[in-house]
Amino acid sequence: MSDIKTVYRGHVIRYNDNSEEWYCSDIEGKGYSNEKLSRLKAAIDKMYLDRRKKVSIRVLEIGHGGHGRYSELTDAIIIEYLGAIYSRNYRTGVNEFDYHKVAVSAKRDRTDKLTRQEKRLSDLADDTPEVRAAYEEYTRVFNEAQELYRKAEGLREAIPRLTIDAILELVQIKTGGNADDVGRDA
Repeated sequence: MSDIKTVYRGHVIRYNDNSEEWYCSDIEGKGYSNEKLSRLKAAIDKMYLDRRKKVSIRVLEIGHGGHGRYSELTDAIIIEYLGAIYSRNYRTGVNEFDYHKVAVSAKRDRTDKLTRQEKRLSDLADDTPEVRAAYEEYTRVFNEAQELYRKAEGLREAIPRLTIDAILELVQIKTGGNADDVGRDA
């Protein structure tokens, strides 16, 4: 009898010559078995999917905004932890912790379709009254800032500018004394 085994998602799967089945006995006190290794792996995947669904967390996804763009708040669900991300510190040459990555499901871009995206854990917040109040304050201040920016742009545009008449002598030097062919500001 040969001992054929493999490891899948941390679980040892063995082949039983007598029953001609693959089996895995180290999962939650239950034994999984199947004639096909692929079906046994699919059963393990389904078990993990069911567990993830039970422990998924409702959160709020905070958009990045920036450069005058509004940062939206989206209802979302964390559906999977993808791992810790490390970045190389080029001064020390050492990989250092950067952030946690998670898979998030949400209806984005004003559609009714759920989409899955990888996000930083720091881009998410608990769905609490305090978080929603802080977001409302952000919205109020953002709108005030946008209004101030529009006002500032209007003031900048209203600053009196030079016309061709202010440099008429330079134009005449360049054109050989004929400034009539030069375009005039309206």
